[in-house]
Amino acid sequence: MANVNQVRGITKSIELGRTLQEDYPEIAILYRNNTTQDIVERLDIQAAYGVNPEVARKGVQYAIAGHDGFSGKKAYPGLIGKRERKRIAQKHIEENGHKSYQERKGIHGRTLEEMQKHGREIIRRLTPQKRREYSALGVISRGQTPITEDEKQLIYELARDEHPHLEIAQSVNGYYHQGREVRSVGAVGIMLHRYQESLKAKAQSD
Repeated sequence: MANVNQVRGITKSIELGRTLQEDYPEIAILYRNNTTQDIVERLDIQAAYGVNPEVARKGVQYAIAGHDGFSGKKAYPGLIGKRERKRIAQKHIEENGHKSYQERKGIHGRTLEEMQKHGREIIRRLTPQKRREYSALGVISRGQTPITEDEKQLIYELARDEHPHLEIAQSVNGYYHQGREVRSVGAVGIMLHRYQESLKAKAQSD
């Protein structure tokens, strides 16, 4: 479950997305040849709006894709339509993968042992309570990296836009794990299945 700070961060990102649509409609043009992080830096969004890096990046994502009203905030359309977003996202993924291969970054430059070591280092920084929670899920024993609420939110947003599971996994790994293959296609599929089941259960209880 998201904590108060995470909920505030998501809410602020949604509001920032709408503001950016009004202040910088040219984001629709910039995104065709730039990543969301490129746009954040080019427009100096952190300084201009007094937000942290994550809120700035998510705000740009909401400006591009829009918001469907899932958090109780009023829905608004994105600057770029779903079909065009999918085309551009695929272009970015291909470019990022080519660059990673050339520089031997991400899955092209790290061994399985290095990835597991990275996961264990993150686990050691967790509080005892969180460590117990993730241990119960079998995460620690496999040397994996616990998923964050922000990662889940990105997965749900991309799934809403009907991106294939492979693209979703690649996008999450690119945004949150410097291109490392931390989230697999199978893990994304399982997570979305559980999410859909939880929505069905909630609908039946209402």
